[in-house]
Amino acid sequence: MTTFINILIVVFALADVFFITYAVGLNFRHVKVVDSSLASVAPKPTPTLAPSPAPAAGGTAVTTAVPAETVNSSISSQSFSDLTQTDERLQKSLKDAADAGILDPTQDKQFRPNDPVTRADFTRWMVRTRQISPLTPATPTYSDVDAKNSYFGEIEGATRDMLMQGYTVKNAPQKAFKPEQNITRQEFAVMYGTFSGKRGRAEKLSEEEIEQYLRYNPSASEYQAVTFKDVGDIDDWARKWVAVANQAGVLGQCFDVNPYSATEDKRYFHPLQMMTRAEAVNILVKLYGLQSRTVVQDAAPASSLAPMPAATAPLPNTTTTSTDASH
Repeated sequence: MTTFINILIVVFALADVFFITYAVGLNFRHVKVVDSSLASVAPKPTPTLAPSPAPAAGGTAVTTAVPAETVNSSISSQSFSDLTQTDERLQKSLKDAADAGILDPTQDKQFRPNDPVTRADFTRWMVRTRQISPLTPATPTYSDVDAKNSYFGEIEGATRDMLMQGYTVKNAPQKAFKPEQNITRQEFAVMYGTFSGKRGRAEKLSEEEIEQYLRYNPSASEYQAVTFKDVGDIDDWARKWVAVANQAGVLGQCFDVNPYSATEDKRYFHPLQMMTRAEAVNILVKLYGLQSRTVVQDAAPASSLAPMPAATAPLPNTTTTSTDASH
C-alpha cells in the first residue's frame, strides 16, 4: 500500500513538471520581441528656427507693414479745438477718429467739422480707417491726381482695392478723380455701393425693386408704404444707389434720417445736401469701427507698406460717365 502511494506521488510530481514546462513554453511563444534597430533610434529634437537676419545695407528692401513706432502718434483729439462745434451725436466719432490718428491736424487746430467733405478727404479717412495700404504706381491712374498730390498714395490704394472709382472723361484716355469735389448725400450712396461691394447688386435692380428698397424699414425688417418725403428729389441715376443704401440701413445709421420716425424733420433724406466732414468721419467709424492705430505714415514712406487684401468682394469692371456721380 505504501509502495502504491509513493508511486502516485512520483506520478503527480512528474505531471506537475510537465505542465509547468509546457506553460512556460507557451509564454515564451507570446512574448513580443522589439526590433533592436528601432530601439537604437533616439527621438528627434524639435528644430529651433533662428530669427531671419535683417537685410544688409544696400540690399533689397523687405516689404513690411508700418510698425507702431513709425505712426504719427502725436495726433489726438487734443490736436483740434473745434471737434465739439457740431452735432453732439457726431462728436464721439470725431474724437475717436482723432485719437486713432485718422485725422490730420492743422496749424490753427481747426478740423472744420461742418464744412463739406471732399472726395480726397473722404478717401484718405476711409483708407486709414480700413487700414488699406497706400500705393505709389509709376503711372497715375487719374489725370488729375499725380505723384505730387498729397493724396496720391491713398487714392491709388483705394482704387487698387476697388473701394473708389473715378469719372470717365469723354475723348480722354484717363479717368478723372475730381479730388476737390464735394460729396452730396446721394453721391455718398453711390460711393457706399462701390466700397461695400454692392455695385453689381445695384446695377441689376429693377424699377420695382428700387421702389421696394426705398420703402424698406431696416428696424422692422419689412417693406412699408411710407418712404422719404423728398424721394422725388433724388436724381434718376442715383435712385438705385440710395435704394441699396437704405435697404442696408446705412442712411438711417449714418445721417439719422428715418422715414418711419414720428419726428417731422427726420422724414427727409435731403439727397442734394452736401455731406459734412463730421458726417463723413461718423459714417466711416460706424461702418468699420477703429483700430488702435492705423497706417498714417509720417515717418515711413508709402512704398514700405505691405499690400493688404481688399476688405470687400471684387467689383465688376465698370466705367462711369460724368452723369453717374461720385464713386
